[in-house]
Amino acid sequence: MKYTLKIIPLLFLITSWSLKAPLQVISTPGHFEVGGNQFYTPTQYNDQIFVLAVSNLIFDMQGNSLQGDLTSGFTGLVGIYINPDLTNVSIINALVEDIDNIGIFVSPGCSNITINNTSLEDCGNSAITFGGDSLSPINNVTITNCETSQSATLISAQAAWSLQFCNNNTLNNNNLLQNGSTDVVIDGIQLNNCVQSLITNCSINNNIGSGVSGYHVLGSSASIFQNCFALDNNASFTASNGFLIDTSSIATTFENCIAQGNSTTGGSTIEARGFGVFNSTSCTLNNCLAQSNSSLMGAGTAMGLKAANCSLIDVNQCIFSDNMATGTGFGILFDTTSQINMKSSVCQNNTGSVASIGCLLNNCNSYSLLSNQFLFNSGAPFNRGLYVINGTKRIALNNVSFNNGATNVEQIDGLTSAETSDLDTSLNNLNTITSYWTNIRGF
Repeated sequence: MKYTLKIIPLLFLITSWSLKAPLQVISTPGHFEVGGNQFYTPTQYNDQIFVLAVSNLIFDMQGNSLQGDLTSGFTGLVGIYINPDLTNVSIINALVEDIDNIGIFVSPGCSNITINNTSLEDCGNSAITFGGDSLSPINNVTITNCETSQSATLISAQAAWSLQFCNNNTLNNNNLLQNGSTDVVIDGIQLNNCVQSLITNCSINNNIGSGVSGYHVLGSSASIFQNCFALDNNASFTASNGFLIDTSSIATTFENCIAQGNSTTGGSTIEARGFGVFNSTSCTLNNCLAQSNSSLMGAGTAMGLKAANCSLIDVNQCIFSDNMATGTGFGILFDTTSQINMKSSVCQNNTGSVASIGCLLNNCNSYSLLSNQFLFNSGAPFNRGLYVINGTKRIALNNVSFNNGATNVEQIDGLTSAETSDLDTSLNNLNTITSYWTNIRGF
């Protein structure tokens, strides 16, 4: 193998080559520049193209491609592999493509790892994996200005980007689109046992799977999503989620996030959710939109937000609209959840062939509903604006519900007569926008 190596203080330049063997180990700190497109033919299973084996390194592809040979007959290729326990390593300006396993892998115990201005295409298992563990987490992760497409397509894939046991993570201005395949249950970005993550200005669109979630937070704490989008992700067999929070996650916040057009065609009682929160504590949605999420086969259900077996759920100034199902369409479904605070939010025009419900609280306790609107959730044999089943310690002040069918019970159902004792609902025509029922007090 012949190549030109030009040494500049703290900078190395490699010109283009066709690599066959062995793998390239970068073991000198500094600024390492790759000067041309690189094509690599694996010579063994679980091969790597570049191994970054030293701290204080900038690995700069200068916009060139790093491409694997998918016809070699060997599987398990990693494009760029970062050794354990390194610090201050950056990968910048790269195009990583045609990698059958993982595009970029970061080993346990690393810290201060940055991936910037990098595109990854056709990485079979995962485009980016930060593989920390409980004994050797990865600290201070930054991923900015990156794109991933046509990745996580293998049956063994779990996520296009996977962060496992990572602390203090910053992801900004990233796009993931058209990843997955109909054979896999896939996440766009997965945070697994992570602590303190800030995800801003990211978009996950048009991904597919037998089940699909745009963003998936598992067993993680202090996760903040700002100005993030999950659009038009489609599941063919199981549930679809724009944003999914589960596995005892704690303190998750969404601000100005949109979950729209996420769908499933799985049928039966399969759900499509804009936001799904399960078995978790302290989740806040501020100024979020969940609309046009759909489950359109069999008795499928769709909802803008579902929170089940949770506590401390805050929903402020959000809109849940136009979620559609061949079964039941919900704006919000709160199920066996406590300490809910919902304020100044709107559930409107959520429809199903079986039932149309603006907001259902089923077996929920200690909640407060203040100044919300439940509108135009109708068109099914069973319609409800606000629907309450069981529960205790309920407060409902200044909520408006109208045009959810034509009868009183279709507007607000399940609050006792004592909770609306200062209303004479018989005097109100609940089916016009000019004469609606305002719920004054409930407790």
